[in-house]
Amino acid sequence: MHKSIVLGATTLLAAGTAQAQKHIRYELELWPEAQVEYALQSGDYAFVGLRGQRTTDAAIANPAGFYGKQLQVGYEHFWNSQWSLGGTARYQRVEDAGAFTPEGFLRHRGDLGGFTVGQRLSAEYRFAEAADQNRASTRLRLDVERAFQIGRSVRIRPRLSYEMTAYLRLQRAEDEPKERFIDFGLARGEVGLRLTDWLDLTPWAGYATAYQLVLGQTDEEGNPIPGGPRNFRTPVLGLDLRLTVFQGIRVFERRQLPTQH
Repeated sequence: MHKSIVLGATTLLAAGTAQAQKHIRYELELWPEAQVEYALQSGDYAFVGLRGQRTTDAAIANPAGFYGKQLQVGYEHFWNSQWSLGGTARYQRVEDAGAFTPEGFLRHRGDLGGFTVGQRLSAEYRFAEAADQNRASTRLRLDVERAFQIGRSVRIRPRLSYEMTAYLRLQRAEDEPKERFIDFGLARGEVGLRLTDWLDLTPWAGYATAYQLVLGQTDEEGNPIPGGPRNFRTPVLGLDLRLTVFQGIRVFERRQLPTQH
């Protein structure tokens, strides 16, 4: 496992833990996703995925079934069995606001005591319809998994992951309010099911957390409500369906990653 990436992960986790104060929990959300992955004989692959986000909160509308929608495409190239790099581009629309976000990433995967440990570090820039929402971000994801063969055709892959996202604030003005070091986090536990060479099904559960600093306010009676750090948590259930298409149609041996690209 690469020491510099692990050191960065430790720093981010420590900062997020130190600032954790009050927690606000939202209602459960559902995030189903359908993917098509095109596998190249070189070992590289390209993919396209379509995801919806739906809340179970009766007070919030889900227009056309989902309040949020995402289209994502990507390509990944493998240097060797441990290192790869690639890029993705996604278009997200949440209610009436849309944003386009290109991303470049570096990935490392290695074996540790029979488990596969992964690290994914990326940088991205969001081009939002509202110019004041444009942001550069960096993401770090850590994951651990282990695969088991069930019978002749089914392969099961339990996996845990945690991803941290931080906005890049290189030139914050002195009069600009302070913000949390980590802005978003996603903890995810899943069980990947490789049903055939072409079809994967991955149910998962997780927590999406937004880390914010809120300003002090007053309630309806004028009583002060103190501000400070808040963790806005949303429980999530997801289901990823992936179809793999092989170059030349015939199935060949390849390195296939989990559905969380």
